[in-house]
Amino acid sequence: MKKHYDKALLLVTFICLGFFTVKSLMPDEIKLDYANDLDDSINLYTTDSHVALESSSEFDLMPGNYVFFEGESDTVAVKIAKVILKGRSQVSISLKNGKIIEGKLGSREDTSLDQNNLNSSFTLMVSQPKRKSATPVKFSDINKIKANAVYLLDNDVKLSDLESRSPMFYQRIQSSNVISSFKPKVWKNPDLDNNKTFYDVFTPPLIYLVNNKLTTSLPTVESQEPPEEPFGAKMVEFKYLPYRFVLKSWIANTPYFEDRVLSEKFGRPFRNKIEVGTFYKLNNDAKLGQPSLLPTTEDDLNRSFVIHSFDIQELPQKSGGLRTAGIAVVEDFRLNKEPFKVNSLETNVWAGEIQFTLSFELDDLELKQVICDQDDIGKSIEYYDRIYKIISIDSPMKKIVISKGNPQRPSEEFAELSLVDL
Repeated sequence: MKKHYDKALLLVTFICLGFFTVKSLMPDEIKLDYANDLDDSINLYTTDSHVALESSSEFDLMPGNYVFFEGESDTVAVKIAKVILKGRSQVSISLKNGKIIEGKLGSREDTSLDQNNLNSSFTLMVSQPKRKSATPVKFSDINKIKANAVYLLDNDVKLSDLESRSPMFYQRIQSSNVISSFKPKVWKNPDLDNNKTFYDVFTPPLIYLVNNKLTTSLPTVESQEPPEEPFGAKMVEFKYLPYRFVLKSWIANTPYFEDRVLSEKFGRPFRNKIEVGTFYKLNNDAKLGQPSLLPTTEDDLNRSFVIHSFDIQELPQKSGGLRTAGIAVVEDFRLNKEPFKVNSLETNVWAGEIQFTLSFELDDLELKQVICDQDDIGKSIEYYDRIYKIISIDSPMKKIVISKGNPQRPSEEFAELSLVDL
């Protein structure tokens, strides 16, 4: 009996040890908790047409990215429509070529980014501590911008739908690169029979006598940089030009457009009869009595003008009442933009044409002024061996970015010009 008692006691001991060992490895409690309130550093508010998200932290979110708002039972993905970068704010810009540019935005005004202008030739100017001039960064070269910014969410979302959710800023990976093959490099033994090698077995050093001392290197002479020269360019005028062709009258469904440029040149109205759907090209050699728009074909590379539709409507007036007006949908290929509307009651329609005047002046050199327009991106202007080049034009902000090449300096200088700088 005693023999069986000892065996039972030993078995119970092993069972108890096993129980306490397993229990010690188990967690005391598993608890899932959802943060329903927004973090203190996140601020959500409503603007005129968007819900805005602002944070005291820096993110590298871009237009087209998503913010994921997590609730207790589901997650809502909201696309970022615009990113507002505050003027003079600190940014870290990652370019598509892998380069990173860090510094402060050169503009005092806020900069708006959306998916459309990211593909444009607009330029950001970034001031860096170790550079005398600001660095231009084209929108189309930007991959990510890390900054303390304001993010305008897609206008389909409401503030009430997000207030009880917690935002998550990670971006889901759409695809991954898979290494399909790997070819290791193989060492090839040299041909010993030819007794050739790429190693230089012995080369006698060159010895110089400098200040009665023998040395293997010549002393270096510090190159003196030329004195710093002012940039020498400024913008003295910027104006929006009204659209060249003015809808003046119509007969039946055929409108008549007046050429503003030639009317001013000849001092009398210069009108063109325009057929809807017919393509026209400019007649630069037009004389009195001749049209300034000549019919052409759709595949003509010199085509410049077409009317897609023409209607007659009653338009309300500011003073009250209605007034009959002709309305045409115009596409002007010179302006490289979408079709737009003109009507016979508005004579000063802006369709994207601008004119600005650049003034060039350096000490002891004669002043030079050049008139430019919206098509002059990439234009080079020579001024006493200096080459100035227009990098980008921002018509809504009345700003341009221009570079300067000086034969006495190895690197280009860049500057952002506007009328505010006068």
